[in-house]
Amino acid sequence: MKNTTHQWRVIKKYDPFFYAYIKVYKEAKYMLLAIHNGQKKRAEEAGSAQLGTCPWTNLPVKAHVGLIRQYWAYHGEKPNFPNGYESESEWHITWKETIKDEYCEVIFGVNNEHRADILGSNNTVIEIQRSIIDIRDSRERVRFYKEATNKRVIWIVDIQEFWNKRFFLEKSKEQGIFKVKWKPKRTWLWDLASTPETNLYLEFNQSNNKLLHVWIHQGMMCAKYFKKSDFFESYMKDVAKDEYRNNPEQAVQVLLGNGWTSILIIDKILQFNNKIWLWHLMNILLK
Repeated sequence: MKNTTHQWRVIKKYDPFFYAYIKVYKEAKYMLLAIHNGQKKRAEEAGSAQLGTCPWTNLPVKAHVGLIRQYWAYHGEKPNFPNGYESESEWHITWKETIKDEYCEVIFGVNNEHRADILGSNNTVIEIQRSIIDIRDSRERVRFYKEATNKRVIWIVDIQEFWNKRFFLEKSKEQGIFKVKWKPKRTWLWDLASTPETNLYLEFNQSNNKLLHVWIHQGMMCAKYFKKSDFFESYMKDVAKDEYRNNPEQAVQVLLGNGWTSILIIDKILQFNNKIWLWHLMNILLK
């Protein structure tokens, strides 16, 4: 199979405009909320192309308001995030979409040291993470929230990249409990799974209605499936927007990522007859 660089070249050759669109789609860094005219707003409230300020980094951001997706993206200078933090992706935004604004992206610390993704139900802080963190930074974040807020940290970590490649489940003697086979393991996740002050949930497939709850028992990582509806009920419902709090099934549909695909992408796929071009396109979009 040819590499992604070659696939980019093929799409650029066939359709330069669509190449530019997909490039932005894949590389843009998002956030849900920004300061606009002195108020914390979502992009759709400010209006398309409006400029605002990131409340955490104080860097300029621009509102992108489409039919399906609405977000703020850094405009010009890119942020230098503290250790352990990452630029927002659409996956991050999806997890925050059902939550009231006042409970999203809440900044803590005298010097704005930390930004909680979600202040959750039942006295929790929900951290949504995709990239690798130094074990010292993950430990420090748990310690900070415990001391500053006395809240339990709930982690949602994206493992879709290596699910069923380096991360496998084996049945155990106990019904519904699996043993995890993971090589090479990510030490910071293993550490979080063994920490009594946290709960660790893994997103192995966004379109699946379950997460994996993992923990360490007698030196082994154990796992069980945990319904996203139960996660929403336990950690998100009390801080959710009214339309989702009163309709948890709709909230779960959001968490499944339904509706993420751009109308432009759909139209392009449907109208295009060149199977080779389409193959290259889908290989990039699905990475």
